[in-house]
Amino acid sequence: MVRREEFRRDNPEKAAEIRKRTRNESKYRKDRQTYNEQLPRDYLHQDSYETRLKKAEALNGCSFKTRTFKSKRFTDQYAAELESPNRGSTLEGHWVENDGKQLAISWFGGWSNLFTALGFFFETLAFMVFLFHVYALIANGFEYFWIMASIYVTLFGLGYFTLKHRAILAHRDNFYFNRHTGLVKTPHTLFRKPFYLPYEDIVCYGANGRNVGSARGGSRVFVSLMVPLKYPKHYRFTKPTFYVGGSNREWDSLAYATAMTFMDTSIPLGTHLYQSIEHYFKIDKDITEKHGFPEELKPYLDPVDCQVNREAVW
Repeated sequence: MVRREEFRRDNPEKAAEIRKRTRNESKYRKDRQTYNEQLPRDYLHQDSYETRLKKAEALNGCSFKTRTFKSKRFTDQYAAELESPNRGSTLEGHWVENDGKQLAISWFGGWSNLFTALGFFFETLAFMVFLFHVYALIANGFEYFWIMASIYVTLFGLGYFTLKHRAILAHRDNFYFNRHTGLVKTPHTLFRKPFYLPYEDIVCYGANGRNVGSARGGSRVFVSLMVPLKYPKHYRFTKPTFYVGGSNREWDSLAYATAMTFMDTSIPLGTHLYQSIEHYFKIDKDITEKHGFPEELKPYLDPVDCQVNREAVW
């Protein structure tokens, strides 16, 4: 008893979580009929690949071209399925974002990264102008003080605003795997609009176990390549490929395998995805944070403690 009191005193947050889960388990046992009730799952995609391909063509406004992918650097194709739906549970859902309807995998480039680069550029330029102004003040006194000050204050304000609001465009930089339609939406790019295709036509490759240089003289990071095997005929410029990941091979392959398993409606969602679902339910937003939490999924979560309250759901 003394040890229990010491634990509660030293770990108040953990103790509160344990009490909460205990209360929930008791509540679920008392109201077992409600939480064991099988809800309809007719909103999940049941269409064949051919049907979904035609739906994607209708959304894109044109038919598809098929490509073959060859690369000397990216040859390690990741597996498309998890060993079990709950593999990776120790990562607690931090490495993928999903709301139960859509799962997002971020592109390693795009609008949010561009805004980040612009923000740091403005901040660096403001600092350089400030140093030049200090030197000018020491050398020549206060001549043109307000002109110089207005320049670097403006640059600093632009940089701060850009960095603070870069997340507004983050939703444009994601692959969206939609479990309810069986389709994937590709990210926006600087010169191309997104398009839809069946999830079976997305593959992911690693870079032969070697890191990829981010720039001449820059640091080297591990990246993976997400490759659509089909793309619209009216798709401009080059065939689309997307750098993703940026952590390590295991996490990239696990994220891709999770997305493929997520799209397989014959497999219940793994419990390692619950934390992300519960987060978006609490803030009442979908994965893009542009719309409300999917209405068809709300019966699967408890309105009081915001936890997924049914096993083998979706």
